[in-house]
Amino acid sequence: MKIAIFTISLGKYDIFFKDFYESINSKFLPSHEKTFFIFSDKKFEERNNLIQIHQEKMGWPYDSMMRFHLLNKIKDEVSKYDFVFFFNVNMVAVQNIGEEVLPTEINDFLMGCNHPLHFHQASHFLP
Repeated sequence: MKIAIFTISLGKYDIFFKDFYESINSKFLPSHEKTFFIFSDKKFEERNNLIQIHQEKMGWPYDSMMRFHLLNKIKDEVSKYDFVFFFNVNMVAVQNIGEEVLPTEINDFLMGCNHPLHFHQASHFLP
């Protein structure tokens, strides 16, 4: 199975890329082929499974808000993959994440995760 990983690293967010890449590459769907697509205004060390797309910093909130616009720029290329996942570049996988997260008919073809900041604070969002 071919997996595309899409992320954005603009401005000072480049400091997170190394840990993000290493953890997702080794712990997220570890038995599957992954290609990383990174939109950035910086140049990163070349890697076999990393495609870098130059993107100028747009400023807050556009650096985050325009993520689907950026993904749309490479839609033809990522359409060759079985699954496409977006991760914030400041995320890391702290344990193995297997095929149980893959979208299926059982979960209405949706998947997601809890944001680490809000994981234990669900009561803040309840009436």
